[in-house]
Amino acid sequence: DPFANGAGDIALNVVVDPAHTGDPRKYLERNTLPLFALGIPQRLAEEISLDLYAQRDAARAFACENGQAGAALTSKGVTYGTIVVNRIASNPCSVTFDTSQLDGIDADLVIRPFGWKGNHATIRAFTRGAAHNELGLQAVELVGDKDGDYDGVINELSVGDLTALTTYMAALERPVTRIELADLGLDDLSILEHADIQTGETLFASAGCVVCHTPSMKLDEPIFHEPSRVAGFFDMKFPDGSDPETHGLSYEKSVSFDLSKDQPNNRITLASGQEHHLGALETIEGDVVARWYTDFKRHDMGAELSDPNDPLGLGASKFLTRSLAGVGVTGPWLHDGRATTLDDAIRMHGGAGLSEDERAQVVAFLENQVMYHDGDE
Repeated sequence: DPFANGAGDIALNVVVDPAHTGDPRKYLERNTLPLFALGIPQRLAEEISLDLYAQRDAARAFACENGQAGAALTSKGVTYGTIVVNRIASNPCSVTFDTSQLDGIDADLVIRPFGWKGNHATIRAFTRGAAHNELGLQAVELVGDKDGDYDGVINELSVGDLTALTTYMAALERPVTRIELADLGLDDLSILEHADIQTGETLFASAGCVVCHTPSMKLDEPIFHEPSRVAGFFDMKFPDGSDPETHGLSYEKSVSFDLSKDQPNNRITLASGQEHHLGALETIEGDVVARWYTDFKRHDMGAELSDPNDPLGLGASKFLTRSLAGVGVTGPWLHDGRATTLDDAIRMHGGAGLSEDERAQVVAFLENQVMYHDGDE
């Protein structure tokens, strides 16, 4: 919902038993998130990682000269903790990295924007895992030319299939807002509704929600490449051990498009006759801006929201900050869909210190975050 590529309701939750216990109390349950515009979080993650790599490398160079260095890692207005570098040998310089003070990310500084736990860096990696785990389709790059599930079929998803699926999801239309649609004459929004949304946005910020749900980030380079050209976001080797280039997957042959203008969906004609590309990222005063409402970090959500076990070793109660883009029409909410209303979701976050009336206004702001589909497509 609300249309193809959208979120799944609670009946479509994925239930897994990673330890093969047969004990329902230890099962993990995951709600199905929407797939819109997945190129946006991957490109943001790539740029954040590049920033963090550069800060780590600068600290290493300083430590090589001076013995030790500490770097407070930041990117796009978000802090990711501190890394400490100690020189242990000279000529040539050798160092150790203390990553114990990183905040919400992994020691390799790769931002992983996919999966409820933030355990996949790329659309491709997430997709081949989901195809196997949820659909029973084994990608060639996962199992080679073997019959991975013993069903008598090999080559169930080719390398080209995964590239096509990745590119398709990366190029899906972006979420919008009701205010944006109303300004374009595509939605009816009363003066009272408009005021509630604006008040809710102010309360959302003052309550501290923006600390994790960072409202917007600028993209320096909006070109999405498959495969990626950023270290940590492409396969040096496929999971089956083969070289991607032997399958024709290489930088030179990458599929590329511009997130600010190339998406095929929601190219609309307004009542004025003017063409408007509602599916692409916004360009504001020359800057390409993504309103994704996340910091791309894992946070401890407390015992009440904790998983019964921790098969990935990332923390049973830790989850990646969910993007709020399109959140008004992509319920239910939280990792297992237990929040059937946005008010439920807010209260399960401790209520953010808001009164009932204030929560209602924050809900109005969240319900302003919607998806639009041009019915003429």
